[in-house]
Amino acid sequence: MIQCRDFRLSIKNELLFTCDLSFKKGFVYVIKGENGSGKTSFLRALKGLFKYEGQFAINGKMIYQPQHFHLFQKYAKDNFFSDMQRAERFVRYFAIEDLLDKSVNVLSGGERQKIALIRSVIQDYDILLLDEPCSQMDQKSMEMTHALLFELAQQENKCILLVSHQLDASLNQGIVLEIKDKQLISPSTSHSAYR
Repeated sequence: MIQCRDFRLSIKNELLFTCDLSFKKGFVYVIKGENGSGKTSFLRALKGLFKYEGQFAINGKMIYQPQHFHLFQKYAKDNFFSDMQRAERFVRYFAIEDLLDKSVNVLSGGERQKIALIRSVIQDYDILLLDEPCSQMDQKSMEMTHALLFELAQQENKCILLVSHQLDASLNQGIVLEIKDKQLISPSTSHSAYR
């Protein structure tokens, strides 16, 4: 779980937003906002990569997948060295067995994102911070990715924070948070995700 209290994010003394929310395991939180509103900076701050004011507490191990990620060379399968057996489940799910022995340099943007996502979810982390993980995927792959994230949250009790500009029906199960009027706003603090 992540608990933010009097959390303030600024750039060059300009306030981006404040946050007083908790994020629980078992849920997918979808963060939306205008360009430059601080969505990526928020994920980076939680990982200790961006300066912030206030405080937050984290209970569990956390992994951050940035929008501009690096894949290990030279083959796609090299990215799954931490747990190839677990990776096989997700490789089959996306039907990308034919990519495993390909150089990462010849993969499309969407294919690279699938490899990066699988690399993140096979590791033993309680909290996943994902910055635009589907931005280069086609519609079907994006919907499959969202479905997989909800499954992981519910069945493996993960806390998932997802930044996305593609808020379609496949994210309806998620809790959508919006950066608005310099606040990270939840739809309702009475939701079970906040109790």
